[in-house]
Amino acid sequence: MRIIISVIICLYTLSINAQRVEFNDPDLTFSFVKPKEWSLFDDGYRVLVSPSVKDSSNIYFSITYFEKPQPQELGLEEDLIIEEEFEQELVNVNFKIAKVEAQTYMQADAQGEKKVYIFEKFNQRFYIYTAENDSKNSFDGVFKRILKSIRVTAN
Repeated sequence: MRIIISVIICLYTLSINAQRVEFNDPDLTFSFVKPKEWSLFDDGYRVLVSPSVKDSSNIYFSITYFEKPQPQELGLEEDLIIEEEFEQELVNVNFKIAKVEAQTYMQADAQGEKKVYIFEKFNQRFYIYTAENDSKNSFDGVFKRILKSIRVTAN
């Protein structure tokens, strides 16, 4: 009984502090849960979530996707859409997003940490970028909760 009550309280707390956002496309729908107090910006090319609309350069989570290239086209490593100065290091190949394996690339320096997660679903290649340039707070847990909440369905 205590376990059931704890689960109910936990789910209620999560629903108060989080909000599922959904994006529709002719081919698919994707959604994720973001912290309620975080701002959302969708420019039609990418979706960006950050604690601050005014300054999303320090802490952000962004997602974009493209139709997957054909095998004769670019390979995954050659097709990375990463900032030129981003020195990629593959850190985890067994991480799952939307129930499929994702590749994780990371860059860490004195200014903070940036990660790129790449996965493919329904013939689309998804790129998820996270950046944390704030040494006072750790948003890694927030980013992981968002990543775990991602759902992708075919339309």
